[in-house]
Amino acid sequence: MSQASTGNPAASKAHPDLPDARPQPASDPAADDLTADKLTPDDLALLLEGVPEGYSEVHYRGRRYAMTRRTFNRGRSLKVFARELGGNDMVSLNGYLTARGWQLKPCEMSEHKVLDFLVHCKTG
Repeated sequence: MSQASTGNPAASKAHPDLPDARPQPASDPAADDLTADKLTPDDLALLLEGVPEGYSEVHYRGRRYAMTRRTFNRGRSLKVFARELGGNDMVSLNGYLTARGWQLKPCEMSEHKVLDFLVHCKTG
């Protein structure tokens, strides 16, 4: 089972072969049918590893977002919050590493929205 970042920036290096340098899930679920049960535990871990610790700006579906990731409990939990710059959209989630792998808990929004954001946001 893959584990996401423990808060150490060197431990969460993105995959160098991908054009936007962010890991993408191997299963590549369809965007309109995106749920956590469609992803393998390793896919979900890769998506979470691709979110840099601290503040960053990302592009998602043609819009810019300010995104923050904070890792807690020695890498066993995390919080990701992104707000559209110049707009009203936001994405918020908590993640918990369990014996079965990462479990996502979206904050007041659908799991689909959170996963779509994680799959399609690009840094830089």
